[in-house]
Amino acid sequence: METGILSSFFNLPEDIMAAIISRLPPKSILRCKSIQKSWYFLIKSLMKNQLFLAKHYKISEKQTSIFFGLQRVNLFLSIHNAKGDNDSVNLVVEDLSLPLLESFGTHGYGSNVNGIMCLPDRKNEKVLVCNPATMEFKLLQNSSLNFSNPHLCSKMVGFGYDFIDDVYKVVRVVYSIPTHSVNGRVGAPFVRAEVCTLGLDSWKEIKMPIKINNFPPCVKQLYFKGFHYWLVSVFNTEMILCFDFHEEVFHTRMLPPRLLEVGNNNGYGLSLLGLWLTLWNESIALLEFPIRYGTTGLPIEMWIMEECSGSGSCWSKSLSVHCPGIVGFYRPLTLWKDDEILMKQVLSQGLCLLNLRTQKVRKVQLPPHFPFSVGAVHALAYVQTLASFNTRL
Repeated sequence: METGILSSFFNLPEDIMAAIISRLPPKSILRCKSIQKSWYFLIKSLMKNQLFLAKHYKISEKQTSIFFGLQRVNLFLSIHNAKGDNDSVNLVVEDLSLPLLESFGTHGYGSNVNGIMCLPDRKNEKVLVCNPATMEFKLLQNSSLNFSNPHLCSKMVGFGYDFIDDVYKVVRVVYSIPTHSVNGRVGAPFVRAEVCTLGLDSWKEIKMPIKINNFPPCVKQLYFKGFHYWLVSVFNTEMILCFDFHEEVFHTRMLPPRLLEVGNNNGYGLSLLGLWLTLWNESIALLEFPIRYGTTGLPIEMWIMEECSGSGSCWSKSLSVHCPGIVGFYRPLTLWKDDEILMKQVLSQGLCLLNLRTQKVRKVQLPPHFPFSVGAVHALAYVQTLASFNTRL
């Protein structure tokens, strides 16, 4: 009976077979390779087909998972009961893990590009690139820079895809802590950068002409269409640092003028404003969260980056979200599915989902024995995919 079903399946047109298989999760597709030789060659050919991989990823986006990582513990969870008008949703543990993280730990920050994750260790010296769904892993440990120098520390790691050369790359920015020279004068700090192309797996130093003097938490970063973006401070002026993965060069983008005015007028710079980069309708968005505890009267503001003639960026204000129960009490963790943000409570073990369009807030029920302190944890949205970082997409 089973043999007859398999034979009937292979009598279908190839595009119909591909359409059926594209709706399966990666683990199920990979198991199909072991059924018989015909399945093995079919799956192998599909995993090299760009159109199939893109279609599978698009379908898989509907089942976005959340990765939680801290120190040597990591969990993948999915959100259940998310549809409809439910006032609460549940986090359910998935059958995915990153065993290599147990050897060096992570601070939970990272990047996810095409379903491939990049997770630095706590010092940003070791970098794990992996596809948890296919169990493909690569640990980048070497460097073109001298990490044995105690005054050199890694501050930022970015991960992205070079569409033109069809390769994935990791970029790392390091900072030299000022030291005393022989004559007693303090040495000048410097910023250096390096890039690693996966497949070649060797680091090379690149020019870093921008003198960053303040590195915010790594959570304030974003990859989008061949570029990586960070929120940084250059000579006490907050701006966006941008890295082009193909040209391997850095650029800067200014923040919305109103934000800079607020920072200059309050005497604290932008330290009292929780700025957060995310995607919104296939555009880069900057969200401003009032982060002082109890500032319930201020809205969450969203700004959309637009291209301008010449260099630089223009910004347009997109929306204001008024949520008195959220502002000042919660911080953003990650964007989950289009218009909902997963947020953590500042002073207790609480998570919620905030819908930016409807301004509806839903409580997130934690699974039993949740191993993290919510206040310390960071999260990353993850889509299961068949993509490989060692072969062409």
